[in-house]
Amino acid sequence: MSRESMSWLRNNIRIGFTDERGPAWWAADNYMADGSHFDGPVPEDEVRRLLDVQLVEAKLNPTFEFTAADGTVTRNVADAGGRKAIVRVYPNGDGEVLGVFKAGYKIHPYNDWINDFMKSTLDSGLQTAAVALLRKGGVAFHQVKLPEQWEVAGFKFTPYYTGATSADGTVASTWFTGADAAVCDNTFEMARQGAATRTTRKHTRGSTDAEKRQKIRDQLGLTVKAGEDFAAWVEELVKYDVSDEDFKLWLDEMTPLVNKDGTPKVRHGLTLAEKERDERTRLWVSDPKVKPWAGTAFGIVQLDNTYRTWTQTVKRADGGRMERNFLNMVKGTDVAEDAAALAALEKVQGRKLVLATS
Repeated sequence: MSRESMSWLRNNIRIGFTDERGPAWWAADNYMADGSHFDGPVPEDEVRRLLDVQLVEAKLNPTFEFTAADGTVTRNVADAGGRKAIVRVYPNGDGEVLGVFKAGYKIHPYNDWINDFMKSTLDSGLQTAAVALLRKGGVAFHQVKLPEQWEVAGFKFTPYYTGATSADGTVASTWFTGADAAVCDNTFEMARQGAATRTTRKHTRGSTDAEKRQKIRDQLGLTVKAGEDFAAWVEELVKYDVSDEDFKLWLDEMTPLVNKDGTPKVRHGLTLAEKERDERTRLWVSDPKVKPWAGTAFGIVQLDNTYRTWTQTVKRADGGRMERNFLNMVKGTDVAEDAAALAALEKVQGRKLVLATS
């Protein structure tokens, strides 16, 4: 499920390369006819149209009403301490407040910051795989990928480069490279391998300076190089064997049946832990997204990533699975969680895994 309605998803997300990957889970039966999906890359004019969101600043002059000692009701207008609202203006003239910020907040227009800006840093040959608006248009992202699929140790993936920004305070403007797994739509970030492939810029006064924008370009790694780094990382991790006993001990680390104080979990806590362990075991033993690499350290990463992406409970505040997964990717949460899964394996095996942490 998603915070956004099915209608919103279909009108505000564009998915490319469905001839290779198939449609998104939210696609309608006529997904090729409704304009939300494309066999090849998402056309440039469609990218620009979707990201052409009008964002404006609005003064905050809140009105306060109070009653004096004599019973007189008085209304007073305050200046809100220099704070301002960022408003999305719709074609019909209506507006919607996306966030309220301090005076120094700067709007990063979507087309400028994640479409035009990315093009100025890209390797040649990258094509749009997805573009979307989320959170009522308060967040935008644009993902491009190399045209060909890569494969290492039987694991097929496509290197990608993503740019994202927001007007609701959710994320800073962010650019990073990653790998999109063909078997399950899991995503992995190249930053785990130590490559300088993630950079951010807050919405501050100086963020729009030409010199600082050039610095961002210089910080970004090449998508092809990042793909090579990811392939090398997978090759290293499949060399590390994980026995049945290792796996059971890893489960004890990831989903313990005892509390932090060492006392056994009971009632609801025990039920949840057992349910999670059963699902993780099922993925390891029989799920086609994980089983081909079971018995290796890479299988552990693939299992944990798959569990978080597709099975882990989505809280109401997360806004739905799709939104949560995207925001985790943009904020770098997935990097830390993948590293934690390998750190737990290191602990039970008593040896350090190469490239296990970022």
